[in-house]
Amino acid sequence: MTTSGPQHPHDARIDEREWQWQERARAPSRSAPAAGDDADALAQYRRIDAALRQPPATSLPAGFAATLAARVRSERRDAARFERRLIAGLVIALVATGIVLAAFNAETLAVLLRASLGQRGLLWAIALAACVASSFGLDAMRRDDAHRARRDA
Repeated sequence: MTTSGPQHPHDARIDEREWQWQERARAPSRSAPAAGDDADALAQYRRIDAALRQPPATSLPAGFAATLAARVRSERRDAARFERRLIAGLVIALVATGIVLAAFNAETLAVLLRASLGQRGLLWAIALAACVASSFGLDAMRRDDAHRARRDA
């Protein structure tokens, strides 16, 4: 409790009289209002002070924290699942676009690859691409299985 007036004298919006009523309402002694005080205003501030000192009348339901945590986990899982599906869809769209472009320009692509790699080099490049693609596919399947095992555990 302050006795020298407002703690924020630089704030012109604070009314000194209101400030004093609030401070008197917080005072432990419930003496009668001083001369010149507005008894109704002081009584109103004392009711507000008493209400603020009491714990809230309503409490959270039993199991609130567990319910909220379960909901957050569920929403987090849903968001992660959506993100994985979105990324998979974008990768599929990228691969499909590459296949379509390669199909439309197959002759030009084959001529360029044959010129730079030769006939045997072209076959080795196709074999290498197939190996890399199958490696990525198998790795994705392994990670998906590991993720499912962790989730189910």
